[in-house]
Amino acid sequence: MIYLVSHFYLPLGNPPASRMGHLARILVERYGRDNARVVTGRPNYPEGRLPPEYRWRLFRRTVGPAGEDIAHLYEIATPFQGFRRKTVGYLSFAVSVFFYFLFRRLAPSDLILVTSGPVFPAYAVYFLSRLKRHLRYAVDVRDLSPQTVPGMGFMNRESALYRALKRLSDRTYRRAVKTVGVVPGICEYLNAVAAPRKAALIYNPVDTREVRPLPEQDVRAFRQEHSEIFGDPGRTVFLYAGLHSPHLDLMTLLKALTHVKAETSAFVFVLIGHGEETPALKRFAAENGLAPNVCFLNHMPREQLVRYMNAADFCYFGARADPVFDIAVAVKAIEYLACGKFVVTAHGGAFPEGLRERKLGLISPPSDPGALARNLIALIREPGPYLGSRGDSRRFILERFSLKEFEKRYLTIFEDLVPPPRQPLASPQPAAG
Repeated sequence: MIYLVSHFYLPLGNPPASRMGHLARILVERYGRDNARVVTGRPNYPEGRLPPEYRWRLFRRTVGPAGEDIAHLYEIATPFQGFRRKTVGYLSFAVSVFFYFLFRRLAPSDLILVTSGPVFPAYAVYFLSRLKRHLRYAVDVRDLSPQTVPGMGFMNRESALYRALKRLSDRTYRRAVKTVGVVPGICEYLNAVAAPRKAALIYNPVDTREVRPLPEQDVRAFRQEHSEIFGDPGRTVFLYAGLHSPHLDLMTLLKALTHVKAETSAFVFVLIGHGEETPALKRFAAENGLAPNVCFLNHMPREQLVRYMNAADFCYFGARADPVFDIAVAVKAIEYLACGKFVVTAHGGAFPEGLRERKLGLISPPSDPGALARNLIALIREPGPYLGSRGDSRRFILERFSLKEFEKRYLTIFEDLVPPPRQPLASPQPAAG
């Protein structure tokens, strides 16, 4: 049996849910639906509200879109806002993971793959491996914890708690039979703290059949339908889609827009999403006269989000100035590029520099509103040269971040760790969730 442990899972559309959803489908097709199980929490992201069928239940079984068996464990439902409240939800799910596997009979050939972050379920599996010596686990590391926490402004790197959590994380990686990093910088760290060459690089994939450039007639129709945003052909439309979280530094963006507004009002910036910074961002926009040029929209289904990405002229992503964020590859940036968009960013590190070299984006240093404003003004005043990158952006994603590449790399790992099925298995038909 292969167990995929992820706090978030489909039908949620956030990065860990999408990544594990793709992997579950791959494993069901390779090993059969009786040999792959997803262990996840009760769906309550992002508002912290449980669907009626999950209330007053400690455990629930469902079937996923690829026919995978899903075990929904108890967690305290909390809104995805505020470090403390989110941590309560993470910890409660980790405790449930510990007891779920503690009382489960595991064969020596079984494998638990836990995605991190949040890192707490990986800690639970690590402690279980100390009790059950034959338990084997691998860790899919999406971000380094606790290293990301100080970058978000919630912990001091010199504190005793930070040092203790970092030691625990390093032990968790060392004891794993395999680690997977989503960017080269994470793999370099994992190979340094564990055995060399134990880590494999597998980028976050994007479903390029779903996230894609839409036909021009569909884009025109969508713009006409939302004429309050896209109706003025003299305005350049920018888009950001994602969390409104402190480490993504959207306040730098709004400060940059005050500089832009002083030069020109021929733009509108659409921010799609939510988070703990949303009230402060809306307040700043209102107090600084940005309301006519800044539009806030709530979290929306992926299909609708793809329409907005296609309708916008340019897309934005950014992050605070911190080494742990410099190694990241923003999932939102991958999706923008998959839609054929030219991007503008306030972000450090190798990935933005690679976009600059390929002429797929305008890059400014993190936390520098003036530099970001200059790039935005350049796009507003002369957008034409940058609107022709559609094919190049899409091609870049197909080469590195496609589902095909993701499947090939992950199957290579599982062929080394899990015995092959006794006979070829037919691909199952998708089942209703």
